[in-house]
Amino acid sequence: MLHTCSKPISKDLTISVALGEAPKFVPSPRLLRPKEGLSLVGWGNKPSTRKSREWAKKHSIPYSQLEDGFISYANHPNQSSSRLSIIHDKTGIYYDVRKPCDLDRLIADKILIEQDIKRIQSILRTITQLGITKYNHVPHCQITNTIESNAVLIIDQTKGDASIEGALATEADFFKMIETAKTNHPDCPIYLKIHPDILLGKKQGVIHSTLNSNSGIKLLPPELSTHDCLSRIKTIYTVCSQMGLEALWYGCKVYCFGMPFYAGRGLTIDTKPSPEFRVPTSIETLSYVALIDYCHYVHPETHELCEIESILSLIGATKKHQNVKKYSTLYALDFSFWKRRFFRDWLNAFSDNIVFTQEKKAINKVSDNDALLIWGSKSPSIQHPHILRVEDGFIRSKGLGIDLTPPLSLVFDPVGIYFDATRPSYLENQLVSVQLTKEQKERAANLRHKILKNRISKYNLGETEASFSPPPDKKILLIPGQVDNDASIRLGDLNKTGILNILKQARENNPEAFIIYRPHPDVLTGERAGVTPEQAQRFADHIDTHTHIHSAIEAADEIHVLTSLVGFEALLQEKTVVCYGMPFYAGWGLTQDKLHCERRGVQRSLDDLVYLTVISYPVYLHPETLKPTTVENSIDWLANQSYSVRMESGFFGRLKKKIINLLSL
Repeated sequence: MLHTCSKPISKDLTISVALGEAPKFVPSPRLLRPKEGLSLVGWGNKPSTRKSREWAKKHSIPYSQLEDGFISYANHPNQSSSRLSIIHDKTGIYYDVRKPCDLDRLIADKILIEQDIKRIQSILRTITQLGITKYNHVPHCQITNTIESNAVLIIDQTKGDASIEGALATEADFFKMIETAKTNHPDCPIYLKIHPDILLGKKQGVIHSTLNSNSGIKLLPPELSTHDCLSRIKTIYTVCSQMGLEALWYGCKVYCFGMPFYAGRGLTIDTKPSPEFRVPTSIETLSYVALIDYCHYVHPETHELCEIESILSLIGATKKHQNVKKYSTLYALDFSFWKRRFFRDWLNAFSDNIVFTQEKKAINKVSDNDALLIWGSKSPSIQHPHILRVEDGFIRSKGLGIDLTPPLSLVFDPVGIYFDATRPSYLENQLVSVQLTKEQKERAANLRHKILKNRISKYNLGETEASFSPPPDKKILLIPGQVDNDASIRLGDLNKTGILNILKQARENNPEAFIIYRPHPDVLTGERAGVTPEQAQRFADHIDTHTHIHSAIEAADEIHVLTSLVGFEALLQEKTVVCYGMPFYAGWGLTQDKLHCERRGVQRSLDDLVYLTVISYPVYLHPETLKPTTVENSIDWLANQSYSVRMESGFFGRLKKKIINLLSL
């Protein structure tokens, strides 16, 4: 049985999941009776663990050490961020070179096969592209061009940190490091990188606490993240900071004045001798063992063990949320009461000061450092350089928005909005210009399969399987209805075709086809106007009101749309889609278009469209943690909802559902 003398360890869910059991708390090891099967666990080489370690050694009881993994938090532990990874070392700990640890043994025994090499190379590309590090609370900064290209970076560490002694170093090595850097690079500017805990006022730095204006060393701007630094500065001096390992991932030259776990392996320039048990290795092997074999990852939403790739995706979602442009005040104009109930969780990334108000009250308050938040395509009377438009994402919820069901995703567009074909949007600009990486394309392909496997749509209503049996010898056309006053029709139906005319044209051009018309859910409930089943019967062979949208698409040969999202969902199934309007997915060579948009003269693949539309464009918040999450995690959450969403009809049925959803916020 596993015991610990640390009450926080015994109560930490992440640790319990990583270890496979919750360590039982005991105030003192002397209260334990040595017996077979007993073991102790403590946190690193902290002084508070000394008695436990000595007792375990005296009685030949196994003692293991815990530490945060090398990628530990989506933010910072002082910012109520969940721990994402744990190291559980049964022989030592990675930062103490005075004796071997599990990491040393794993590296010595590791032989990577081609599949392993491809995997770790992909992981390292993701880490460097997203700027992921141990703590991920610093957003990307735009001032890296103020740092000279020949600059040298010295990394400070916190006073008294156990890793310094464990790396056979002292505080004197930090000042020896400074003098060596000055000697080696007499004509280069030298910067000091301060540890995050120093910036947060939690601890003192070894160098920072003694630095004066005559030292010739510049302080690196604190708003620069590790990614910002290592993307710009390629010569790094450290005693034993983990940032030295990260610098190797960026291809930097790394000087070590202690003996950290990544030194003495032929990858760094070392000033101290390597221990006999440490063997040379490649950056791929070192990284694979350190990130995959040595660390245990626990997903903060499911509280289950997971792979590092899931953690990287989650941190990427957090970084996307935190890297948005910040404003002094964000004025959210004319938002309904129910939207105000849940919107604040989404808006905190844009400003620390969120003001919900009416447009007429904000006219004389807004400055150039502020921004206006507008729902959809509304045109505010206030002329302002910073206007954010917000709309529901493409995988929205389990239930209709008109029933006050809160969304899983929203899009925030500083250019336009995706359904407005009369002008560019951020999504359209991305589709025109962004080139995706191999990993991004693969992620999009995997996501498409996940969407289809779980039968995910925008609202995920509790619909049935196919309720019709079309003739086997006829071409089947599916035509989805829309709401007449929907903004996507007003701004995307540029020829004023209308749904009824699509039905008419489809019948005229395909007289022998079997045409299925699918009314919009809001039209069926009577909440909004649109082409009704009675009107559509003139041209359609079947009116479908309850078939799951995926089944309806599967049954069709062609999907004819005005601007409906059903056309996009049909593309996911690689169906023929005929567009009579100009929805966001038209004009990229994937659909048969009745209209032409000059701005969209680029051919994109289906995976390009899926990545930029469903992964990159929206922001997802987990409905339980209310923290940024990924689309994949959102789909998992939707798929695990056991209840079925019924489409209530009638005034009182709809009112009941709205009240329930409003009270649940």
